[in-house]
Amino acid sequence: MKQLVATLLLLCSMQRLQAQMTGLYVKAGVGYAFALGAQLSDNTGVPYSGSITYMKYNYPTVSSYDASKVSFAAGAQVYLTAGYMVNNNIGIALQTDLMPAPATNDVYLYNAYNPAGSDVMNAHISRQLSMPFLITPSLLFSTGGNKAFSYYARGGVVLPVYVKMTEDDQYYNPITGADEDVKKETKMKFGIGFSGAMGLRYSFSPQLSVWGEGNIMSLSLYPNKTTITDHTVNGDPANPKLTPIVGSVITYNTTGAYGTASLPAYALPFSHIGFNVGVMYYLNKEKASQSVRRK
Repeated sequence: MKQLVATLLLLCSMQRLQAQMTGLYVKAGVGYAFALGAQLSDNTGVPYSGSITYMKYNYPTVSSYDASKVSFAAGAQVYLTAGYMVNNNIGIALQTDLMPAPATNDVYLYNAYNPAGSDVMNAHISRQLSMPFLITPSLLFSTGGNKAFSYYARGGVVLPVYVKMTEDDQYYNPITGADEDVKKETKMKFGIGFSGAMGLRYSFSPQLSVWGEGNIMSLSLYPNKTTITDHTVNGDPANPKLTPIVGSVITYNTTGAYGTASLPAYALPFSHIGFNVGVMYYLNKEKASQSVRRK
């Protein structure tokens, strides 16, 4: 009799361990991403973040140079995900990455020439993304949802749905005291990147769990076109004939040629490494109820 009871208990235990977490789920999380990669400057040699001091009256000779590692997708992150677990170990996910407050990258130039004049000037260039929107379809592998703790890994491609960069170029002429401000908007060409993550999940109930993960993204995007949105001198609208003209458009070519309305194409870095936490909720209650092993 004892052997029969022990056998039945063993079979029930095995059944619980083999129960599968399948069906639809949603996830929401927040995190922070740090710049990853070695790209420091744009196509003109000006750093994305840092400073350059030129030899006065001998431009473009550089007397000092400072550059910091940059990713335009670094900063606070918000993640929204919908997914489907095919079985206890394999699933698919569609993740949306949002950046409510992208980092601003500042560059300071000293003894530089004003592009609209010939006097030596100092400049401050600020670049920032405008609420980028990326989606990441991925494949997910999990150790299983039938225990309180489970581990998972995911990998997929990154698709930019909407990416726009704003730029504010401020010039100051120490000789005349003139301030000049040029604002630009740059839209990116479509590109594909790659993303991966490893994480840990803890289930509070059959449907609700919390998770934490480390992730990495590799992505570079090329500018499509830049539009001049504003141009002022000492706070007043610039002369309509003073370049760059408001409303004018700059395109990017692959020939390496420089022109008044065309510049060589170059890549902007978006790669980063980040850490995220959030909550996960299974929509299929009947199947989710099998996921947490009873004690």
